[in-house]
Amino acid sequence: MRNLSGNVAPDGEFEIDASYKARKQLYLFEIKATFLREDRLHDSDMFLEHIDEKYVERSKQRDETRRALEQLARVCALIADGIWLGDAADFSDTELIHPILIAYDSSLASPKIGEYLAGKFSEMISPNASLPSGQMQKGHLRISQLTVFTADDVENLRNSVEHFPLSRLLCEYQRDCPARFLSLHDYIGKSRFKYMLEPNRDLADRAKEVLGEIALQAYGRDLKAGG
Repeated sequence: MRNLSGNVAPDGEFEIDASYKARKQLYLFEIKATFLREDRLHDSDMFLEHIDEKYVERSKQRDETRRALEQLARVCALIADGIWLGDAADFSDTELIHPILIAYDSSLASPKIGEYLAGKFSEMISPNASLPSGQMQKGHLRISQLTVFTADDVENLRNSVEHFPLSRLLCEYQRDCPARFLSLHDYIGKSRFKYMLEPNRDLADRAKEVLGEIALQAYGRDLKAGG
């Protein structure tokens, strides 16, 4: 797992927070710690503009860094067009790219947000063709639809990927929900993967500690000692 950066004319520098290549499949990750404002939730048009502003595209009026979807779409296009193939042509044999947004904000798991972001991402990719699988054809590459992980999803999967590879989850999510009308969180809850989830060990240990302190303070009993 490593970050990617480069400088390609005429658009200049680009950077991806993390990447991972397995055989001929490339996983690109953009990680964002930004949060949506609650006061924008009540007006649908204002809310969509707010999502665009935070995750989709930077303002044309201000000199700002590229947003997550811009970065992901740009790197996908650079690889698909053969303009940039990694520092040592590492990605020259890539056949499939999985673009992934990891967001700290759990509200991105809300209904319709993932579907909206996926539609925006498709527009930015401007594919040569949309495949029956829901993947996009761009040059010689296939590009999966955008997958949004929230921090909660990452925590839920942290120990569970010991039982199934992330690639299998992404593949089945793409197959079963190519338009992203279900968030990844909701998809897992409705799919066979819900039976493979394992509680986060760190979270479980912290919960036991808190319960132990409550029991000690309230009842004078130490749960660790079996009292």
